[in-house]
Amino acid sequence: MNIIQFNQVNGTTIDKIEGQTRFGYAISDYVEFYEFHKSHKGSMISFYDYENGKVIHPFKCQKNVLYGKPVFLNNYFYFLQGDYNK
Repeated sequence: MNIIQFNQVNGTTIDKIEGQTRFGYAISDYVEFYEFHKSHKGSMISFYDYENGKVIHPFKCQKNVLYGKPVFLNNYFYFLQGDYNK
C-alpha cells in the first residue's frame, strides 16, 4: 500500500477521474446543477496529482459557480462549469 502525502489538504474526499490513474479530484461545497439555488457561495474544483503530491486549483471560488465531475478522454480533461451569474 502506498501512502501519498499531498502538499495541501482541505477535508474533501478525493475521487478517481475516469479514463486515467494519475490524477484525482475534489469539489468543495458540491451541489448538483439541478439542485442549485441562487446565492450559493460557489464551489471550487481541485486536482490531486498522485505521483508528486501536488494540488492544482485551476479556478478561484466564485459565488454562484458550480463544477461537474471531470472525465479524461483523448488526453484531455473535460468538466462542466456552471456560472449562474450570467
